[in-house]
Amino acid sequence: MISYKRIITLFLCLILACATLAPVRASGVYDLPTAVVNNPNPADRLNLRTAPSSGASSLGRYYNGTRVRILEYTNADWVKVWIGPSAGVADGNHQDPNMGYIQGYMSRRYLAFGSAGDRVAWAGSWAQVNGSDSRVYPLRSAINGDRSIVSLPNRAMLQVIGVNSDWYHVVYDAFTGFMPASELKIVSGGSSGGGSTGGELVARGSELDLKQNLKYYVYSGPGSNYLRGADGKAAVATNDTVEVYGVTRGYLFVSYPINSTTWRFGYITEDAIAGPSYIPDLEFKTVSAAMRYDCALTDDPYYSRAPLRQIRAGTSVTCLTLNGAYVRAGNYVYIEVRDGVTAPARGFVPADAI
Repeated sequence: MISYKRIITLFLCLILACATLAPVRASGVYDLPTAVVNNPNPADRLNLRTAPSSGASSLGRYYNGTRVRILEYTNADWVKVWIGPSAGVADGNHQDPNMGYIQGYMSRRYLAFGSAGDRVAWAGSWAQVNGSDSRVYPLRSAINGDRSIVSLPNRAMLQVIGVNSDWYHVVYDAFTGFMPASELKIVSGGSSGGGSTGGELVARGSELDLKQNLKYYVYSGPGSNYLRGADGKAAVATNDTVEVYGVTRGYLFVSYPINSTTWRFGYITEDAIAGPSYIPDLEFKTVSAAMRYDCALTDDPYYSRAPLRQIRAGTSVTCLTLNGAYVRAGNYVYIEVRDGVTAPARGFVPADAI
């Protein structure tokens, strides 16, 4: 018995380069080192303060997995941070960094630095524009601001990274900005009141039955021409636990556990379904990009992050999107690479690698 529970969407991969107490000096905000919000209880949110003191006023509360850029290592307990659009293609490199940002102070105790940030699970929420189909809604450059970064249609999906009273700090596709809570409704994950954890967009549907006692080859993309994981031996038994996210080009996009520490995303042929079932069509769109540094493409972005193959800096790749949003899993973004080094391959890379 299998079920599809979510369409993978996703957030950020974070690396910190320095840990001194001196002010950070960089040529631009995108050159600054980063950290990741990491509350011990993922249901909590970390306050952004007006001053380096727990008694200072809050500018907003931010979910686990939110990336911040370090403006200053103020003292042993506090850092001054900037929260706004990110530098990667999948994170808004064409947005003016002077729009959609906020800065203040955060407790160092609740931030993860360096490679520890890669292991912080996203615990934010998803919201949907909740208004009229006859108008569009501005993603604003500041709280209570009237300057628009981009106009959003009704029912557009946004990732909520922080909450400030009656405003949400949100990410829409490649843009970061602010929207009043009155124009949105929370549809998944955390809420303005703390809510449940998890930041994945839930796609509810019926349970599906696979043909039993069979084994299917698992490809990294929708076709037998795509690279297979496990050194060309990736396969799944239909008696095993499998999650189905949808269908594209006659293949089911699935994920399944291999053992207690390894999970795999991939594709199996659509004929694995035992009988008539509703399965959503995955209409992937593409955005061209290039790798910013050497890294591994993985089919397990949540656990082992075992490499499918290596991709070199400068390699042209294609980012995959659904419903106007980059497909993400945790701090990883979903891409396809066709560089002739191996067979075509789909998988996940750190979001700031592109």
